[in-house]
Amino acid sequence: MSRARHNGVFDDELTWINAAIQCALPDSRGIEYDMELRELVVDIGEKSIPFNDLSDGQRGMVALFADIARRICLLNPHMGKDVLSKTNGIIVIDELDIHLHPGWQRTIAPALKKAFPNVQFIAASHSPQVIGSLQPGEVILLNNHDGSHPRATYGLDSSSILEEVMGVPQREPEIEELLDQLFSTLENNELEKARSQLDALKKKAPDLPEFAGAEALLKRKEIIGR
Repeated sequence: MSRARHNGVFDDELTWINAAIQCALPDSRGIEYDMELRELVVDIGEKSIPFNDLSDGQRGMVALFADIARRICLLNPHMGKDVLSKTNGIIVIDELDIHLHPGWQRTIAPALKKAFPNVQFIAASHSPQVIGSLQPGEVILLNNHDGSHPRATYGLDSSSILEEVMGVPQREPEIEELLDQLFSTLENNELEKARSQLDALKKKAPDLPEFAGAEALLKRKEIIGR
């Protein structure tokens, strides 16, 4: 192979790798080697950012998509410009969401499907953001070695997925119990006790949305004398 031919193949591969990276980082034009800086840079928007200066999530996304694309190019060079769209196969990824900001967790699965449409990905994840980006038929819940599809996943908010799909309470059980006690005390018209419980709960968790309703109910009961 001549040097010119070798460089042409390399340029083609870099083009296809950058196409995959653009699926991961839509604002990016891809990765290149900066001769002046003597390091890899990623073009994002109008800036060329050294790879090592990217966030952990950005580096992780670039590395994953570039690695998969590079392996696909090496495996099927005869496919040319269609190599990413036509290569099929199975890729297993453990903890797909690890080291990723929740925003990246929400986009990584759709981006993988867009970049490599004929590849089947089998990935483990405990992220409600990842689960919420997938259709129920694409998700298998493993409980005691039994697998089942959830009733709904796509488009649900993270709190709903945690509670309805993963069986995790939306908030700390202690806080949930204290709120139940507060409203039970209000229902029993024990107003001094309710005021004390409310003040103590505000110190423990000051920004709960239930406080507005509890405060209004308590004041109304105090005004009308129970």
